[in-house]
Amino acid sequence: MIVLPIRNPLTVSFSPDESEIAVWTSARESGGERTKAAIDIYSVRDGSRVHSIPAPKGMGEAVVHLGDSIVSLTMTDAGTPERPRRWKVVRWRRPDFVPETVHIFRGVHWLSMAPLGDGFVVSPNAPDSVHPPGTFLFGGNDGPLREQIFGACQTRLLATDRTSGRIAIVTHKLDRSYLQDELLVLDSQLAVLGRTKIASNAEIHWGWFCGKDRLVTYGQWQVLRSRRLREGELVVSSDRHLNKHEHDYARNGGRPVIVPALDLIGVERDGKKPIWANARTLDDVDRPNIFAKGFPLWVSAKHAVLCEHDVEIVELLRKRARREKLELAPPRTDHVPYIRTVARELKRLGVGAALGGMNQKVGEAAPRGSSVKVLQRIGLINVAASSIAAEFEDNEGVYLEWDEEIGWNLVLATFLGETRPYAYSRHYVDLGLVPEPGEIASRVRAMLERPKRVRKLPTSERARRSFSKHDPELEAALATYALE
Repeated sequence: MIVLPIRNPLTVSFSPDESEIAVWTSARESGGERTKAAIDIYSVRDGSRVHSIPAPKGMGEAVVHLGDSIVSLTMTDAGTPERPRRWKVVRWRRPDFVPETVHIFRGVHWLSMAPLGDGFVVSPNAPDSVHPPGTFLFGGNDGPLREQIFGACQTRLLATDRTSGRIAIVTHKLDRSYLQDELLVLDSQLAVLGRTKIASNAEIHWGWFCGKDRLVTYGQWQVLRSRRLREGELVVSSDRHLNKHEHDYARNGGRPVIVPALDLIGVERDGKKPIWANARTLDDVDRPNIFAKGFPLWVSAKHAVLCEHDVEIVELLRKRARREKLELAPPRTDHVPYIRTVARELKRLGVGAALGGMNQKVGEAAPRGSSVKVLQRIGLINVAASSIAAEFEDNEGVYLEWDEEIGWNLVLATFLGETRPYAYSRHYVDLGLVPEPGEIASRVRAMLERPKRVRKLPTSERARRSFSKHDPELEAALATYALE
């Protein structure tokens, strides 16, 4: 761990090889002495200060360490019609670190800048008199910025993956509503690698890459979503709601932090311990030991920055091998694609089916040799009333349930009254844990058409296996349909 004698930095950036860190600090008074705003460069190896750059005038928004140069983004003026906002991109190059203004934006409401490969990318969230909608500007250690336009739509830069050069953006409709339209992942030449539509009630606020093919977003109604890039689509693997009052009033606005090296996401809570979750499944996990002293505010591929008191830099990759050895449970395959495939087969056979809840927390345990708890995997498929035989019409609901401990059940819900509203009767589909989708769909259709063939699940057969025990055969069967 390296400790830097800095309090409350505005923002930080690691060099591409992570041998140095640039820290932007604001002006402050301490002990009767006034310190001016500066961008300080420190060695990550021993914490020594390599160079100090006087910060440009204005509000510091972003800094990018490119190795041979430092690039900053500042905003000045009030953002009023009389004094529209002005954004300035300034570059300092080694060895003299002489400031060079490489671009100025005028009248833009908001601007984003992020590292990308060995360079950086800048994008306004609205057009101005110079830049049309969908403008991206790419820069490096020297030379002018390269401008490129992404289609005839307004865009907002959401996240970048420095290693792969991938970019995540949100597009907006150009009508008066200005609603978000699509979430896209692009390469460094703005070619589309994957996309998905954004619902009108699912606006995205922030986003992060967790590896080149995983994108985690946080948005409207405090919803976290983990998406996987697969065959040109961004497919939702899992989602979860956060408590508005716990997170919105936490430090840093409750903004989640992604730790790609550990495949984790962390969220601070006001007055409570932070939440740590797996970035793919969003299931809760134990807090990593390296964050016992504090919550990270900035994370790179190899390091995390803690700011409980002074700035502390902790190394992630060295700790990762120990974490995997002592804490991590065996990998668990996403079961949702299998459930989705069965639902499609049911529809193909004329059975009305719609996906229900996934990842229900009916069980929670830690596999032997691991301190990380796993959730019992369950999937539901709701059966349409039009597909149900007359004998089932007295039931309030009929649905198909998959449970990783016993396989498939046909579940009948019966209304009993106000004191005990519902009773659930489970009828076992004796085809094993992961039968072929076509086989299970045919059996279920026959059960729905001829209820006398429905067999109630005996008590002796209610648990074929324990969900907390790793089962390579089950994981391999699910992997046939999985996104991973």
